[in-house]
Amino acid sequence: PGDSAAAALARDHAAVGDKRVVLEALPGGQEPSPVSDSSALGFRAIVGAIRVALPGGRKALVAPSLFIAMSDSRHYNRVANKRIYKYYPFRWTNEDLMTIHSTDERVRLEDLVSATKFFSVFLLAVSEPEDRFRSVVSRRG
Repeated sequence: PGDSAAAALARDHAAVGDKRVVLEALPGGQEPSPVSDSSALGFRAIVGAIRVALPGGRKALVAPSLFIAMSDSRHYNRVANKRIYKYYPFRWTNEDLMTIHSTDERVRLEDLVSATKFFSVFLLAVSEPEDRFRSVVSRRG
């Protein structure tokens, strides 16, 4: 977070420490996404929907984290005003993680049910005026 492609390349140059080694960025590279605002309504809606809809959500510690893959969300950065949240309401096991974009990629049925509940609460919350938002995310799921 808060880094740039130029700064990463400079760190690589410093780590190599040999001016004979040429390092350069490949064409088409992109800058990292901006850090999303964790005090914004969208993030608060995610937290509220987790609390209401997901198993164990009332006790879950919810915090922003780093999404290290590239996603289509980079195309929305100019209009999203630092409010892009990449959240998946699934409980991944190590075995599940090994199947992402691979053979036998899957989501367990109970996770699909929980995700449906999560997105229902989330969409209701963000569709309400902010003064009514709190009542939507505080309802029992």
